[in-house]
Amino acid sequence: MHQADSAILTARLALTLLNPSIEPASKSGMYHVLAPAYIMKGEADEARKMIDTIQRIPGWNQSPDRLISYYNILYGYHRLLGQHDQAYEAIDKANYLRDSMVHLAGSLGSQKEVIRYEIGQKALADSLRLSSSLLQAELKAKTNQTWLLIA
Repeated sequence: MHQADSAILTARLALTLLNPSIEPASKSGMYHVLAPAYIMKGEADEARKMIDTIQRIPGWNQSPDRLISYYNILYGYHRLLGQHDQAYEAIDKANYLRDSMVHLAGSLGSQKEVIRYEIGQKALADSLRLSSSLLQAELKAKTNQTWLLIA
């Protein structure tokens, strides 16, 4: 199974099984997994649906990390469509936001934050792999809790 397929399956399963109890921020995180996975598979229509869904979630643009992730997703989406000007515009926004956060953290004297933002912006495949693993672990924990409640 391709890594993107695994991420899609995991996130879809989590959304299906846990939907009533999931906080909006967590839902947003799952769509931040789904959109790049569809981009990696070359499925632009499905990726666009995930991008649109992200924008409908309350507070989707309140976290700098989520905004950077969103712009990285837009970069991949526009590259997939061959829209290079829009892709570069999106990645410029992500880089500007990241650099602003690094500068802010640096000016506040927090080297921990500087390192966090520099390391936190690795390749899309790394974040997808990590998100997929975390979702699988969370889903397994929730499923085990459900079985304990049933028993």
